[in-house]
Amino acid sequence: MNLEQFRRFHGYNPYHFWGMSNSKCPVSSACNTVVYEYAWQKSDAINRHAIREALARAKNLIYQNTGWPIERTWISRLVPYPQLADKSMRRIDNTDITGRRLAIRLPDGYIRQLGSERLELLTSGTPALTDNNNDGLLDTFTLTVNVGSNIPETSIEVYFQDADVPEGKRKVEPVSVSIVNGTATITGKSWLLVRPILYEKALPEPLDPDDTSIYAQILDIYRHDTKTDGQTEDDCMAVLYWETLPYPDCAVPTNQNSADPAALASAIARGAVRDARHGFVTVGESVFDTTTSQWVEKNWSANRPPDRVLIRYEAGVQQTDAVPGQNRRWDDIVIMLATAELPERDWGCDIANKSLYHYQFDLARAAGDEQFRIGNELLANPLGTKRGQLEAWRAIVSEPLRGAIML
Repeated sequence: MNLEQFRRFHGYNPYHFWGMSNSKCPVSSACNTVVYEYAWQKSDAINRHAIREALARAKNLIYQNTGWPIERTWISRLVPYPQLADKSMRRIDNTDITGRRLAIRLPDGYIRQLGSERLELLTSGTPALTDNNNDGLLDTFTLTVNVGSNIPETSIEVYFQDADVPEGKRKVEPVSVSIVNGTATITGKSWLLVRPILYEKALPEPLDPDDTSIYAQILDIYRHDTKTDGQTEDDCMAVLYWETLPYPDCAVPTNQNSADPAALASAIARGAVRDARHGFVTVGESVFDTTTSQWVEKNWSANRPPDRVLIRYEAGVQQTDAVPGQNRRWDDIVIMLATAELPERDWGCDIANKSLYHYQFDLARAAGDEQFRIGNELLANPLGTKRGQLEAWRAIVSEPLRGAIML
């Protein structure tokens, strides 16, 4: 979920939302306004920074109350290795009662795949701006670059260059990507390319959308996905850890004896997702055979189960299966909740302001002749009683339980 999705949801003028105006897209009445970057640039008015913060807060609230992230997210978790209920007994191998590898339950649901996050610069390119709807305003950008072979379209992301942003990285989103024979064609809306550093002025004025100098001249193209072939402990799927045994054993693996209670032995492991929705995965110690270029599983190095395992993975709701049997769009739910979290609602008196008002209205209060019958259990939800918060809570509680523990 991003600012452009928020704008589309509420139906706000794209040029005005992104700080632009001229005679072709004028602020024509007191009911319209240009949106600025920060609250201090225009008091008592909604701003893009506040919307970003509200979207992040909404996604985090849903994550806290469901146990899975809304967007694809890369996570590293250090979790205990499954142990027998009878602590006087110890496993002798990595199998369960069905003969399969032991299942490890992660704290998160909707696991997409195991592996470490990869964000690498592929190339840079110059976007071309066009007027696709013949209204006299530049509305579309197209960027064509060579990204190489075997790169999925979903892995391509576009970023502003460092000189165009005040700090950190700033992604251009949403964009459409098509790759044919290693050549990527990337398209998006022109207003997304306004250089963020221009929004930092103490006394801002609306930017002119006809002035091509306000748009980024060069964009960086990155590959952002999950690396599944890492061969070191820094980038592999998983790492097994053993503590040293207490005196008189004082050993980890037989070939790594240590009398230091603080010492740890480790081994690279690979794994698979067994139950993506409920967060069950499997791992096994592995080595990479350079002769055959294949991974090979091996027995535990320490001749006993690991104590802990570090697992790296990508997680996030797939929009098409967020709630089986329903067509709920979690990105819309996030926007509804974020709208309710916003402190201001000064977008004039157009349809966008009505949309903001709708999701910010507090259903726990009575206003004039209006009365609302809301169940006490719904009013007591941890998110709040505004319409956007209630819609989000209904979506959260409609999710089935994450399942029972698998041994």
